[in-house]
Amino acid sequence: MDEFLRYFTCGFRHVLDFHSINHFLFIVILIVPYTHKHWRTIVLLLTLFTLGNTMALVMAFYINIKANIFITEIVMQSLILSAAVYNFIKARQDPQEERIPVVGGGTLIFGILHGLGLYSHLKPELKNTAREKLFPLLEFSLGLESAHILLTGCVLLLAFAAHYFFNLSKRDWIFITSSFVAGVALPMMFDNKF
Repeated sequence: MDEFLRYFTCGFRHVLDFHSINHFLFIVILIVPYTHKHWRTIVLLLTLFTLGNTMALVMAFYINIKANIFITEIVMQSLILSAAVYNFIKARQDPQEERIPVVGGGTLIFGILHGLGLYSHLKPELKNTAREKLFPLLEFSLGLESAHILLTGCVLLLAFAAHYFFNLSKRDWIFITSSFVAGVALPMMFDNKF
């Protein structure tokens, strides 16, 4: 049970850690256009992210696939900015099923890239045999998914508060939040401290 909590907590904290801000920013930019009414779509997108992340970690540990961290980080920042631009373009529209292939594909790609980048951080933690690595990876992924759900709840709660307490339209909420995320992500692209 201690091992489960160790890896679960590691995954949970990773999402909410300032040093992995790109993960946090991507989840926020991903959820901004949606409301609680779109819960099925939200769960699908969060699961695609975690699935891509877990697949990449498993491939990295078992097949020894490696990625250039610098390029991975630049592409992830580009995906965050692309999602912000996509939100700007689609802000007046209600998120519909037609968005799923575009947003879902981007989410899966981001998850894969994130998993490949995360490999270098987790490798020292998992020096066990191949069989003994699988459960810690799954426990870590469960922690990630739990933190995704918590972060999503916070974003949806903030959207609710912005609408009902500050009379902010959904379009304005999307513009403001997407602008904030883009404003944080853009300088990170040009910063060499990945």
